[in-house]
Amino acid sequence: MDATVETAHGEKCLYPRIQELMESRGYAVIPQFETFSPLTGRKRKLDLLGFRWIGNGDLDAWAIEGKQGVSPADTLLALGQAIEYQLYVPRVSVAAEVPRENLAYAEGPLRQLGLGYIHATPTSATEIISPALSPRCYQNEFNEVIRHAGVLCLLGRERWKKENRREHHHGGDKAAGAAGYPFYVIHNNDPVQYDLTATGQSKEVRIKVWIESKKALTGIYHEIEAGLLAEHLGKLGADATTSISIYERDHFRRLRNCEGPRQLPPDKAGIAKALVGARAALRKNRIVPVISVALELWAWDATPRRAEAENAVEQAVKRLEPIRMYLAAMVS
Repeated sequence: MDATVETAHGEKCLYPRIQELMESRGYAVIPQFETFSPLTGRKRKLDLLGFRWIGNGDLDAWAIEGKQGVSPADTLLALGQAIEYQLYVPRVSVAAEVPRENLAYAEGPLRQLGLGYIHATPTSATEIISPALSPRCYQNEFNEVIRHAGVLCLLGRERWKKENRREHHHGGDKAAGAAGYPFYVIHNNDPVQYDLTATGQSKEVRIKVWIESKKALTGIYHEIEAGLLAEHLGKLGADATTSISIYERDHFRRLRNCEGPRQLPPDKAGIAKALVGARAALRKNRIVPVISVALELWAWDATPRRAEAENAVEQAVKRLEPIRMYLAAMVS
């Protein structure tokens, strides 16, 4: 659904049963997935987007466009957006409250376009037509708009249980003539946590040791010693990026208005100077000087399969774990 259009409350009540159907087929589902397609130049919210690994280790994705209403015309209202989704999602279905017996004149167009159809109500969801692989999907568009988020979603959900993880995403924007691809992050809730991030603006897929809790940062910045931190970072390698970003937490406890990130220099004197500034920022109300240590998992134009992606994350965790434990030891 278009991000500028308010989704009807009645439409959202169809989502739980549709999500259950998708999960029964092995998909990890993200409701209201925000994205931006450079091909169409539009920012969208896909009502439901699911990911799963397929037999050869590649990624499969399935998008659902839902519509409220029992009239056959309600099904056809979803076609425009569903066809657009086929440009960057391999499988796309329409879901509506129209039962099979009333689908008559909508069924032909759905099948001709390769779209699936789900009869959805607040209490059930039944697949009437299975979606075909989209004949209109641009592979490069799928790789840059959707694929990174899907791989990280599956890896993160396998690694962290539901009660110990969070996910965030937004669609990006087109600015200064360049495409702002989507942002997606999944992370655990430990005080010194790992997160997996695909950042479209900078075209990076990374794993980070990330600390945003002010209580945790108070302990870390009070106890941290520049020389020891420099030593740990030196062991991590030159391809690691350590930075401090100054955020303001809003009244909903969300981090906003980022200043930075400012990359920490590798030497003791430079780190000591950066820590002085972080300690000063920490004393301000609602200001959070977030520290992070990041490694690249793969290039933005890479398309790792399951085994490659899992291995990249495992190797990065092994390298980052000593610095994570060093920082975690200081949390009060």
